[in-house]
Amino acid sequence: MPRTKKPPPIKKKPPAAKLKPHLTDRERGRIEGLHEVGVSARDIALVTERSRDTVARVLPSRPEHQDAQALRQLSISTRTIQCTLARVDWLVYTKMVNTLPLKPEDMLARQAWASATLVRKDAGAV
Repeated sequence: MPRTKKPPPIKKKPPAAKLKPHLTDRERGRIEGLHEVGVSARDIALVTERSRDTVARVLPSRPEHQDAQALRQLSISTRTIQCTLARVDWLVYTKMVNTLPLKPEDMLARQAWASATLVRKDAGAV
């Protein structure tokens, strides 16, 4: 017997006593003002005692993906980046040292060992 899908549950509307009245212009202005100051949507919802969804509907929508991508595609030359990094005082460039800190006689011993290892035929066998 084929399996049939259950019908979706019927959503009941909450009683009218639990619904809040529509946003007033004053509340909209307060939400927008708090957003402009830099308060997060979650904190605005706590302060105004409205749901986060209601606050999100009042706030301006975030830019679409293509708009955000267009904002990121700035024409910056390599020279501009180099000049900007040169002006930053907390960023210091130091070249990494790629040599081992060995004394000259230790370095000669290491090179002799490496050349002897290359000559051995069983060096690759484990």
